[in-house]
Amino acid sequence: MRPCLAAVLLLVGCPAHRPLTGADAYQMVIKGPEQTALDMLREAPGSDKIYVQADMGLDEPVVFLVDTGASVSVVNAPLVEALGLEPLAGKGVIEGIGGTTPWTSVVLPTMKLGDFTLHNVEAAAGVTGVPSFAGGPPYQGILGNNVWRNFVLSVDYPADSIQLERPEQAQIPESSVPMLFDGLHCYSFVRLEAEQGETVHQVLLAIDTGARGILLSGFSGAPLGHLATEGEEPMLGIGSGENLPATGFIRRTRRIPIDSVELGGATIEDPGEAQWVNFEGPVRIGPSSMPGLLGHTVLHQHRVIFDYPGERFALVPSTAPERSLDGHQVLLDADLERHGDDPDRALYRARLLAWVDQEQQAIELMQAWLERHPDDEEAAIFLARLHLYQGELDAYWELVSQLDAASLAEQGELVTVVNGLALQGKGPQALELAQRAVEAWPDRSRTRIALADALLSQGEPQRARLALAEANRLDESPDGHLLRRARVALAEGDRIAALSHLRRLLEVLPSSGFAIWFYQHVSSAEDLGTMSIDLDRAMARLHPGDRPLDFLASALDSLGQDERVDELLAEGLERDCEDLEDAAADNCQAWYRAMADRELDVALESATLATEAAPHRPDYLDTLAMVQWRQGKLEQALETSTRALRLSPEDIYLAWQVDRLAEALQGPADQPTATPGPDAPGSAG
Repeated sequence: MRPCLAAVLLLVGCPAHRPLTGADAYQMVIKGPEQTALDMLREAPGSDKIYVQADMGLDEPVVFLVDTGASVSVVNAPLVEALGLEPLAGKGVIEGIGGTTPWTSVVLPTMKLGDFTLHNVEAAAGVTGVPSFAGGPPYQGILGNNVWRNFVLSVDYPADSIQLERPEQAQIPESSVPMLFDGLHCYSFVRLEAEQGETVHQVLLAIDTGARGILLSGFSGAPLGHLATEGEEPMLGIGSGENLPATGFIRRTRRIPIDSVELGGATIEDPGEAQWVNFEGPVRIGPSSMPGLLGHTVLHQHRVIFDYPGERFALVPSTAPERSLDGHQVLLDADLERHGDDPDRALYRARLLAWVDQEQQAIELMQAWLERHPDDEEAAIFLARLHLYQGELDAYWELVSQLDAASLAEQGELVTVVNGLALQGKGPQALELAQRAVEAWPDRSRTRIALADALLSQGEPQRARLALAEANRLDESPDGHLLRRARVALAEGDRIAALSHLRRLLEVLPSSGFAIWFYQHVSSAEDLGTMSIDLDRAMARLHPGDRPLDFLASALDSLGQDERVDELLAEGLERDCEDLEDAAADNCQAWYRAMADRELDVALESATLATEAAPHRPDYLDTLAMVQWRQGKLEQALETSTRALRLSPEDIYLAWQVDRLAEALQGPADQPTATPGPDAPGSAG
């Protein structure tokens, strides 16, 4: 019920599609036994997106998302090219939450799923936004209901296992309930309870393994509407940091607290909130036929059975041994079994090894690979990034220095290298590199960003501002790079312009913690009243659970609202830190206490433990720098913050942090109110 594209996978649901006449001549043929079992792959143990591997005659298995909300399967361009597929004459349209996107049809000649062999599998090609990777392994698309409809599909979440059975042989539980399968989507009646059972609502929803939670659309949410909160949130995903591709991704939604859900013969307690869209009239989000859908947060503790031919559906307890598979390790083991010690598998295996925390083995494989393939620039950058992740800065710079500007831009490493050179005091070299990259790739906005950063490092903020304007023109995004623009404006001496960019970022993205953080420090005493009003307005636009409690606590601390700061600290520690473990928990707790300027001795102890456990994580180092800053240890804070920036030179937030600490050392000790790291809990910048 939503477009299953990479840009939308963070949301919910899968696409409806209009069948293609060009594919009608092809009939899927299935050969094999009565049933087969498949390992369920995930990007990390417990992740909500689930995948399977298929054998399509290539050197490595093809990884597909398992998506019972997708009416048609989808393949990305690399797989189409690898298989030499030609599009059929017909065309179609995928219709989902983000609107519509055209596609052409291809037919996959052969696909092995476990012990089954499928011939003539129709799939959509040319769909924009399908990603290239699901974590470390290549990700080639989606398997939808045009495949699953031929089987009884059993998705055993606790056992990380998927079973396919021929319909005539399958044993369907007596607790199963009717399922409507219209040839595109599978629906079942769902009973929602709220207010401790005082409010009950039964609604027909699509059961969607590609979705995260419960989505209600239009009138399907009305009986629970009196319980809803209302706020804005991104529906199609946003760009990283301040680089917002468009304000159109923000939608006003409602959320409804649900106490329990009954479906498929089972009752699930505390499934979380239901998201409600299209509550004000004509459908604007998703297909007009979409009543809603239900996904992972409700299904993930059960074995879920879809009897497509018999139109029955069930949730039953898993009886298999519980497993927690890391898909990267499963693929790595399979590759070792299939190809043995083949040195040509080094690049593929190194990517998998890096994702299972075996970076040193990955480094050794890549070093051997580059001895045999010295001109492989993609491999050289991958190895360089492994060294950077390990904190091996000399090894990183030795590798990237061998590549020219055009290659660095093509491999996506230009901004990191340019800023890293400037940080080393090599500003002229950084500027020359950025200029050559612009000449080689004049239509790529990232080369203009690198140029802007290099110009700023050389004390030319006016030219940097023009370079960012050109990047925005190329991106067709007037609200792009707002943090960088604010930093440049400040360097020009235009504090009002800097403040305007930050206020715009907060307006476009009210959950932006980075906007809140720098807003405090660009503001003068006379601006604090305006900041308070802006914060109230931004927070009122968010659902309560989406508010950046860490940054908000720092801002309210600067406004002297001590009681509210204490409340936010307690709330944030519970919401964002309670379920974490080890170094992540230490970092989270230190971060929140530093942001709230509370219990700094405890915060320092926690931050020290986190950085000792993971000494090369820039976000952990940034937390430690924040604690030191709060304690008035400016020299230590600057040294720690600079270490963080050296490990992530492209991070505009970290660069601005170093600026501010350096300025604080030169003048009166300007005490901060907050400091975020790139992965800081609750940060939305």
